Amino acid sequence: MKKKFLIIPVEIFARELISKLLIAKYAIQNNFIVYLGSHNSIKLLLKSKKNKSGVIICKGGVSKDYLNLIKKKISYHIVLDEELAPERDNYKDNIEFRFDFENKKNISYFLVLNKKIKTIAKKVFSKNQTQIYSFGWPRFDLYKKIAKKIFKDDIDKIKKKYNNFILINSDFFYTDFKSNNEINREIIKLKNIGKEYYNSKKQINNRIIVEKKRYKKLKKEFHLFIDKIKQISKVSKFKLILRSHPAENENNFKKIFSNNKKIIVKAGKDDVTPYIMASKGVLHKGCTTGYQAILLGKKIGFIKLGVYTDNLVKYKKILLKKSFKINNQKDFLKWINNEKDLNNSLKLSKDIKKELNIDKEIASKKIVNFIKKLNLINENNLNIGFLEYLRIFFLDLFILFFKKKTYFEKNNFF
Repeated sequence: MKKKFLIIPVEIFARELISKLLIAKYAIQNNFIVYLGSHNSIKLLLKSKKNKSGVIICKGGVSKDYLNLIKKKISYHIVLDEELAPERDNYKDNIEFRFDFENKKNISYFLVLNKKIKTIAKKVFSKNQTQIYSFGWPRFDLYKKIAKKIFKDDIDKIKKKYNNFILINSDFFYTDFKSNNEINREIIKLKNIGKEYYNSKKQINNRIIVEKKRYKKLKKEFHLFIDKIKQISKVSKFKLILRSHPAENENNFKKIFSNNKKIIVKAGKDDVTPYIMASKGVLHKGCTTGYQAILLGKKIGFIKLGVYTDNLVKYKKILLKKSFKINNQKDFLKWINNEKDLNNSLKLSKDIKKELNIDKEIASKKIVNFIKKLNLINENNLNIGFLEYLRIFFLDLFILFFKKKTYFEKNNFF
């Protein structure tokens, strides 16, 4: 039976896979054939396509060779931007750097979280024919009833293994500040962007300057964060699970806390949702998991790090309004020992619903309902040779189960 084609690359499996599978589920129910895999396996898939058809949903701008493949083999190039997180301070700059002029010219539809970001994106894409829509994020579809069904076994296993714990989510990106290895690698990566993408030298140099400043700020912030976690662990009656960001090297955290039995370091290699649901509460310093915790009905605390987090007050107003501010051990004890919802974080207020674009229809369904209205042809499954199929299968198997960091960096998966 002939069906419409939908191709979905997954960049960071730990953070994106489940939400992308939700889109795939609703697409299959609407007569689509769905191909889901890593960027490199999707490239192999596109090369095997004989005609131009179907839809691809990417996360951001793609490299020159990737873009040329999409232009030749895909009818509708859609971007579902999952880097434009809630309450950011630099949407315009972020979009302009991540989407060079060729990418902007060839994107059919640009999907963002909410109306505020949509307005900014329209200005950035004003010279292009790209149409902008705000459907919400599939990542935020994973709340309460849906999450309980999907992650029930995972939640039970986590609770059985760790019993009562507080979840702390890291989002530093850099964790090795004893050497400059991580920032040097990032600068090399940024310099090489010009070979892979269409960004100008000026754009790249400006981004390197910004990244160096960010690194210096994060270095000071990181040491304050480590000290705060150590202080909290001394008075906490619960274990503390420190979960690294998928892009971070968790081994650096393990070295730092190797002598602290209260602190358990977990690599961010799987979905954070069941950890949030299994926890007694979530501590954050402004990252997106704070919003997820609100949607999942968990109380949240904001770890204050002096001047380094004061700037967040200017633009993370909704998240911080719902977060109990933790400056010291006394604040932490007040937060964790009080059964009452100190900051009303358990209620989905109008402002949080507006910011996260939460309504009766979930984002995954909205996206599928949108793409099924596009002018697409029905066609047979791709005729992939057996050896080519094995290449694609084992490439994604390698990524899922081994995830060697050097391999990712070498092949530009991130």
